[in-house]
Amino acid sequence: MSAFCGLYINLDRSLDRREAMERQLKALAFENLYSRFPAVDGTTLDPGTSRLKSSEVAIFRSHHDALSQAKGTGLCVHLLEDDALLSEHVPFVIQDAIETKLFDRFDLLFTDMMVPCHVESLKALRTEFDKRVGSAKPLRLSQLTLLDLGKKFYGSFASYVVGANAVERVLSLYAAELERGPNVPVDIFIQQQVLGGALRAACVFPFVTSTRLDHMLASTRTAAKSDDEQASLFAMAVLQSLFFVDCDVDYTKNALEEALAGYPPDPRNAVMAQVMGFVLSKRFVGT
Repeated sequence: MSAFCGLYINLDRSLDRREAMERQLKALAFENLYSRFPAVDGTTLDPGTSRLKSSEVAIFRSHHDALSQAKGTGLCVHLLEDDALLSEHVPFVIQDAIETKLFDRFDLLFTDMMVPCHVESLKALRTEFDKRVGSAKPLRLSQLTLLDLGKKFYGSFASYVVGANAVERVLSLYAAELERGPNVPVDIFIQQQVLGGALRAACVFPFVTSTRLDHMLASTRTAAKSDDEQASLFAMAVLQSLFFVDCDVDYTKNALEEALAGYPPDPRNAVMAQVMGFVLSKRFVGT
């Protein structure tokens, strides 16, 4: 399992996240696969000519610097943010991607992504999810669906793999944007590169990673965003986590209820949600 280089990006002052990640890696016996990369701290960074916040420029630079550090290994690079939630399947899926030469076809492989909040998309994903989950473990790449992000990109940046042959290209794109002064956050920048054809990206489904909702809930409470923005971001993270192979549905439901405690349910919306719940079930007969 040493055919790739794993790094998780973590601020020096985020000791709780570092400890949580280290516990997770130890529990999964991944300690030898991943090491910590000290993130650039936005509180000490001059954003220069960029229109972004210092924290967003710092995140952009952290991804560039982490990938640059791993460049000399000549290996595929799995970059994680420190709120990533891993499953036991991750190294096996990456190993399979390398052995089957997946990175000859794609530059980037995402292990989770944002989920579009559209009934038809959710119905299709739920159907595919039910087909795949429950297979023999650990899951291998051949047991998962590969989603080409070239036309529809819903990437999340908590976890992605850069192919060995693409490291220099991604670094060059990062460096050029940083030199100009980035105009968009790093996840949107990569989205633009993929949709514009400069990079090729795919995502495995169901997702073999997710985002720690407890960390996100704590972050939204201290973030400089409106209550509605925080609740919206958290709701989308919950939707994404439902397609994680190891999703704890009860925990996820309780976390969402906690995050939305200040939003009394609208009776009409509640009825529509109940209808949508049935539409997403196997028993719904389309007309």
